[in-house]
Amino acid sequence: MAYGRSQTSSFLEGFSLSPLPYPVLLILAVISIFLGISWYSSYDSAVEEAETQFNWLLFVTPIALLLLVKLLSSMDPDWLFSMSPLGNRRRTYYQPSEGSSPWGVAAFIVLLLVLLQFQSSFRDSWLIYLLHLHPDKEEEEEERTNSSSSSFLLTMGSCFPKQIERRKAISTERKSMRDLHQSCGEDFPACALRPSDRKNWMAGLNPEKLHIHNILWPGTHDSATNKIGFPCITRPFAQCQTLSIYQQLVIGTRVFDIRVQKDRRVCHGILVTYSIDVVIRDIKKFLSETKSEIILLEIRTEHGHDDPPDFEQYLVHQFGEVLIHQDDNVFNKTIAELFPKRIICVWKPRNSPQPKTGGLLWSSEHLKDDWINTDLPSTKFESNLKYLSEQPPISARTFFYRVENTVTPQPDYPIVCVKPVTGRIHEYARLFITQCFSRGIEDRLQIFSTDFIDEDFVDACVAVTYSRIERKS
Repeated sequence: MAYGRSQTSSFLEGFSLSPLPYPVLLILAVISIFLGISWYSSYDSAVEEAETQFNWLLFVTPIALLLLVKLLSSMDPDWLFSMSPLGNRRRTYYQPSEGSSPWGVAAFIVLLLVLLQFQSSFRDSWLIYLLHLHPDKEEEEEERTNSSSSSFLLTMGSCFPKQIERRKAISTERKSMRDLHQSCGEDFPACALRPSDRKNWMAGLNPEKLHIHNILWPGTHDSATNKIGFPCITRPFAQCQTLSIYQQLVIGTRVFDIRVQKDRRVCHGILVTYSIDVVIRDIKKFLSETKSEIILLEIRTEHGHDDPPDFEQYLVHQFGEVLIHQDDNVFNKTIAELFPKRIICVWKPRNSPQPKTGGLLWSSEHLKDDWINTDLPSTKFESNLKYLSEQPPISARTFFYRVENTVTPQPDYPIVCVKPVTGRIHEYARLFITQCFSRGIEDRLQIFSTDFIDEDFVDACVAVTYSRIERKS
């Protein structure tokens, strides 16, 4: 009786060397040492785990392909090609040579992938580790920079000075933020307030008493990027929100930053996502479900793109019945006085004419900010406070001023995914409000925006709004 060879057993036997060859064990040991040192020396970058997970996906893919090739090579080609016209012509195949194994090739490929994947981490982390082996002797180390004992490290360091300094700066500034938070806490008037219904939080604060200029508006940066780009490929580099516009409205967001390009699609840089119609549909759905919520909608043509044709007329057609006319007196009115109008829409074209004074849309001069393009959290935090302190009080101005609790990935640094970078400052929103009160500039704070908005961020803004109403009562 003839017995056929099991394809499964053939596949498994290819990976069942016992024991593994010594060169393979050596390569695996070197890989383990590399990874161990890298993880140990980069403990301060734990918050950047999101990008690491993305990188591991790229790392694992070639290995999966290797396994697939091994599987296919162990299968009968007659079966593989039985559905093909060439199948009738193929009747012979080659058995793999005895003793062949993918272990050596696989281990070598893994080593190359590890070295390639973590090259920047090895390069920067090891050098920083060596230079800071004794952090309490930094001054002594500086004095010896010209000595022969440190010349080798200096020669190595001269190749990567910018990366080293950037990494040190990020680590230092993150520590500064932690120290400030520990010393100052999150204590401001009504800070413990949690609205029972975030979807209708303006209604819960009494529309008859709530003036436009007394609202601390919770907003989002790059608001409609929840589905931008391709998942796990380009999305991590441009996604600033995980919630849809409707979901953001439900948790309390009231200011939106929408970027468009010539085809009326939402974009962030060169990456595009769904049509502006999706945003409009979400807003209309929310308005139909609520009665007393006001929305501040900023729509602008993204940098480097052309304006959508006839876009001003399009917006007026879509929102005409609920648009609040551009009028400086709006800031002193209560939201009840604005009903049934519900949307302040700011349109910022790049080349087309600005909306006319007194029209249905508001121009760019009515929504201002001071954008600080940095990935350093303390620098952004203090710059936000500085620029805010230079603004007139909310009761004396006829424009909205926005502060963004965000930091931005920089092209000269390896970490370019949005979430781990902006996470360096994300948790300090309440600390920022606390600092506004302690420095006497709380009356300047009007729009407060963030990446990846959550309920706690909204609650903090509602608490400040509530404290302003109570103070006026």
